[in-house]
Amino acid sequence: MNKLDISELSTKYRLPEWTVWEEIERAVSKILSGHLGFEVEAFLNENDILDLWGFVSNHGDLEVKRFNADTIPRSLLQKIKHGIAEALMLRSVLNEYDLVKHRTGSIIFGTIIRTLPCGMLHVDVELGSVGDTIVALCDLESQTPKEMGEYRQGTTLPFHIKNIRPVMIKDIPRLEVRMSRNARGLVEGLLNSELKDRKMDIQVKCTRRIAGAFSDIKSPKRIPRDCIKKISDELKERIIVAYEEKG
Repeated sequence: MNKLDISELSTKYRLPEWTVWEEIERAVSKILSGHLGFEVEAFLNENDILDLWGFVSNHGDLEVKRFNADTIPRSLLQKIKHGIAEALMLRSVLNEYDLVKHRTGSIIFGTIIRTLPCGMLHVDVELGSVGDTIVALCDLESQTPKEMGEYRQGTTLPFHIKNIRPVMIKDIPRLEVRMSRNARGLVEGLLNSELKDRKMDIQVKCTRRIAGAFSDIKSPKRIPRDCIKKISDELKERIIVAYEEKG
């Protein structure tokens, strides 16, 4: 087996080099143990070359032997390379999930890139680092009735993030992001974000929404009319605010 380029794999899968080492050792050990029928431990040495050790039970005694990675058959070598790629891809997705899972329930602006025949929207969103985008989903049940069929490619809109989770699609790990245009959290999030931008210490709550018609909002303090109008125009629905001022 040739020397592994840990730095290149680290860059490709956006993982720390120590994580790449860990996943390679684990994947190779698992595949070889399954293939050979006894426990194999793989270790990357300081030259990024695999050292392989086998632990074989021989009449109750444990026999430890070292074998050369260069003797691995080509067919098994291809299986190992595939296994390493799968392990690194999965770890990359799980790492990405840990970084962005806190965004569940928040508001994000996304650009529609396609509409499927079933009505599902594919939306390009930026969740992680600047310039790092992912394709998110918005199904029919999560769309505003009067907007259905009217979404156009290239249109940028605000969405409420319903759920973020790692999934397997055709045996390939992916990060699935599902979003909504008709959630109460969309109105609430947009208003709270606008108030925060204006440095106003107000947190509002959406108590009822019929998407595309109206939303009922409760607020502890007065909200500027132009702030309400901005969100109303954005969502093309009436925003009704009830105030709960004390004393």
